[in-house]
Amino acid sequence: MAENSEKLFKELKVGNQIVLSVPKVDRGPLDSQNINGLVIDIRNGVYQIGTEVGIINNWCSREELQLVSNNGLEDSKIQKDKFVSIREAVANLSIFNGQGFVKCQCQSGKRQCQTNRCLCFKKNLKCSSKCHQITTCDNKVPVNNFGVQRLNMKSLLEIEIGIASFANCEARC
Repeated sequence: MAENSEKLFKELKVGNQIVLSVPKVDRGPLDSQNINGLVIDIRNGVYQIGTEVGIINNWCSREELQLVSNNGLEDSKIQKDKFVSIREAVANLSIFNGQGFVKCQCQSGKRQCQTNRCLCFKKNLKCSSKCHQITTCDNKVPVNNFGVQRLNMKSLLEIEIGIASFANCEARC
């Protein structure tokens, strides 16, 4: 059985770029199933993996890792001074903040969702419809009756400038 494993999974070397598969219990429903990493150390047939957010504190077996030719991760991008669990690494790399969704339970008041008592404000996130239905929340993303985010004049101007610069580039190129 060990011989089959050695044939199937070739030995990795320090500096190899890999993809680490993340167990379902360690990631949220919308998080990535894999983490890009780099082999940092090898001991007794297990591998220590470095990522952009730190070194994974669990040593990984060869079966958990897939060798890739280029995952865009270089040795200079790895944080070697910080150790993180797989769950913390996924949460830090996720745009959804890892497992679960953050929501506050703030009551209406003068400074509602403007202090660190509000979980959304504390994590530097906007309140959503899952938090509370109060429309006067200062930390909410403004939406219209159709559930579409309202854009203010500054946002519209930035979009218009972006479209104009794209059209100019297309005409010159």
